[in-house]
Amino acid sequence: MAGKLCILVILIYTCKAQLAYSDAITIGCDRQPTDFIADKLDGDNGFRLRFHRHPAVYERGNIYRVSIASILPTSFIGFMLTASDATDVSRSVGTFELLDSRGSMFAPFCTHAVTHTSNMMRTRIGFRWTAPSGDNAPCVLFRAVVVQSRGVWYRDEGDLSLQICPEVTWPSTTPVEPANECCAPGSAKYHMTFVGTWSRLTHPKDYPPDYINHWSPFVGATHSKDYVIWEYGGYSTTGVKEVAEWGSASAMENEIKEQVKVGNVRTAFRTKGLWPARGNMSVTFSTDASHPYVSGLTMIGPSPDWNLGISNVNMCMDDCTWLDQAEFDLLPWDAGTDSGVTYMSANSPTNPQEPIREITSLDSPQSPFYDPSGSAIEPLAKLYIEKICRHGTHCSTNTNTHDSSSGGMMKKPSMMPPKMMKTMPPKKMMPGGEVTMPPKKMMPGGEVTMPPKNMHGGEVTMPPKNMGGDGVIMPPKKNMPVTMPPKIMPPKEDTSQVTNTEAIVDCMMSEWSPWSECTKTCGKGKMSRTRMVKLKPRNGGEKCGKKREKKTCNLQPCSRDCKMSKWSRWSECSSSCGEPGMMIRTRRVIEEQIGDGKPCSAVMGEKMCKPGPCPLLYI
Repeated sequence: MAGKLCILVILIYTCKAQLAYSDAITIGCDRQPTDFIADKLDGDNGFRLRFHRHPAVYERGNIYRVSIASILPTSFIGFMLTASDATDVSRSVGTFELLDSRGSMFAPFCTHAVTHTSNMMRTRIGFRWTAPSGDNAPCVLFRAVVVQSRGVWYRDEGDLSLQICPEVTWPSTTPVEPANECCAPGSAKYHMTFVGTWSRLTHPKDYPPDYINHWSPFVGATHSKDYVIWEYGGYSTTGVKEVAEWGSASAMENEIKEQVKVGNVRTAFRTKGLWPARGNMSVTFSTDASHPYVSGLTMIGPSPDWNLGISNVNMCMDDCTWLDQAEFDLLPWDAGTDSGVTYMSANSPTNPQEPIREITSLDSPQSPFYDPSGSAIEPLAKLYIEKICRHGTHCSTNTNTHDSSSGGMMKKPSMMPPKMMKTMPPKKMMPGGEVTMPPKKMMPGGEVTMPPKNMHGGEVTMPPKNMGGDGVIMPPKKNMPVTMPPKIMPPKEDTSQVTNTEAIVDCMMSEWSPWSECTKTCGKGKMSRTRMVKLKPRNGGEKCGKKREKKTCNLQPCSRDCKMSKWSRWSECSSSCGEPGMMIRTRRVIEEQIGDGKPCSAVMGEKMCKPGPCPLLYI
């Protein structure tokens, strides 16, 4: 009985689907319209198949959004979309999920395709597509058929086809967790410095002006292996999302505080941000054997949801010591919560949310990091970590503290160490109780070293100081406690520009969103688009423009049947007797036919009448 009921339900569903589809232009499994005979036109006419966020590769088993849209003010009435093996188009790959069940459906008898349900005009239709999960997942070829109007259609050419292949491996940006537990004794304290290198010289495309480019506060924590702030392939928490999209660290700090309560966090930290994006941010943190990992992030401002940061960096070495120094090149990554592709893209929430991923130079032609050659993106910043001391050597390492440091220049050059340097040799005692320090390199790859410090008494002088490339030498200072080598200072930044608080700032608005669908398919509808204020004007700057625009659309009149009045009564017979006569009736046209509507019929009707015989006349 259950089997018969199941068959009955399937038959009813199939009948309903066919009934809904019966009035629409049909596209066969051969991807050819069946309701008219016309060759497809060349090109794509501005229609495009879009794989959301333009990934260079797909992740096995992941869910993506695929859409067909028009980049021109042109609508379409029919479509078909397929996903197949690039080497065998007869073999479907992955699975589609409908997002608009009223406007789309799975094609009858074509299990590998999705298509329209009616001839409704539209400018966009979207689907979810789940990528294959097997190790032998192939390259996938997406192909689209678009019917603009009866007899006008396009297929596969230009942007109506797209090929994407599976990824090979995740980028090795997140360090791999060691198999063994941390065996380093005690705890360690570190100084971390973020040095931004993002500038108009390093990343010239669409680089935002100084009154709007910035780094948000660098926020993070030292933590146990049971807590992950962010990682590639994972999904952003609310805290990560708010840092990524708005530069707000409040939600992230609340999440970290909750982890403090359960013992997963030792030190929470947060720097001040940098506005504009010049200078450095620094902070101190502590680690121990239970909390050897450090993670943190900062927003690239302005951006949709782009960040820099480190994830799960283990400060505990395999030889049971604490890491002394480390250096990281920071590359941009996407939080998976906003679909914008430029620094100033309008808010476009990603639904469903996508995994955190590395941004590549092939993501989108509109991206500021785009490079058609696919070369690596230049780092936007460097991060330096240097051990200050280990617990037991005059080192304060309070647990569960919230360290906060200001942005600005680094306090000393040694905060920019070479990569993964080991500890300095121990101090040696010189004869007579004189303590000296061995030579120490100041900068990575630098030639200047620090001579032994003279800790003995006597007058000590500071050598001349070179203040830059302008040849100005500072005279020696007397009675200094230690002897320092000549110190070469970097050239000062140009401070001729007015500060951020004094600058005249014009309003900055996002790009316009796409036009909405027309409210009517005919007979003069309306469509609108919006944009948002990204930066309000200050100090008399240019005011913001309109945030919403409207325009009319589909001005062509709707099809309408002719409407006529009721028939009048029949007239009297035209012959009063004898010969047959005619009777007539009339009606009038109330509304004329429009378009493909039913035409008007006759306005006059007539029929024969047979009067009786004429009476005889007697004379």
